[in-house]
Amino acid sequence: MRSPQRAPLNVPSLLVIGLGAATAGIAVIGVVFTFIPPLWALMEQLLKLVDPHPLSVSSVRGLLAWLTFTGTLIIGGGWYLRVGRSMAIAVATCFGIALPCCTSSFCCVGVPLAIWVFLVLMRRDVRDSFD
Repeated sequence: MRSPQRAPLNVPSLLVIGLGAATAGIAVIGVVFTFIPPLWALMEQLLKLVDPHPLSVSSVRGLLAWLTFTGTLIIGGGWYLRVGRSMAIAVATCFGIALPCCTSSFCCVGVPLAIWVFLVLMRRDVRDSFD
């Protein structure tokens, strides 16, 4: 049963889970694009708009695999935040969503969300409600 002390974490925890799902979901779609030649050609064209010397297919796959992995970890951390299982994992997730290497282009959302979650986690009643 959910503790009323963790009520301030309802919305932030769902946003953290959503951020992780968006990061992992977009990365998985990107990985699929790299395995289908016409879609990879389109992706290559888009990458050339940003950088005239784009990364190789294996480099892009590695980057997207990393984002899939970190997105999955953020989803798990958001769930731990929601259920109040581990304060250490909740704080680690808070730092993870603030790092651009973990959320890619979603860091403009991740940093304010991390600050919000961290401020809520520092409240005495919320801290005491964790296992």
